[in-house]
Amino acid sequence: MQILEELLGGLRQVCGGFPDVRPWRPGNLPVSDMGMAAFSLFFMQSESFLSHQRRMEQGRNASNCKTLFGIERIQR
Repeated sequence: MQILEELLGGLRQVCGGFPDVRPWRPGNLPVSDMGMAAFSLFFMQSESFLSHQRRMEQGRNASNCKTLFGIERIQR
């Protein structure tokens, strides 16, 4: 699991370096979280990140967005 954590940490760092051209406002998600969410679709092979996380929360009372991908919060 350490190798996966290191690889995901590197990906998070790269995503965090992308320019954020959105107008700033309170509640904006970090660019690194958006990049990790986009990657998670391919990693989990799910067509919808949000619906996948909701299914996980219903079935397991937890989602992997924070534990595996380090995403702080999901905007609904």
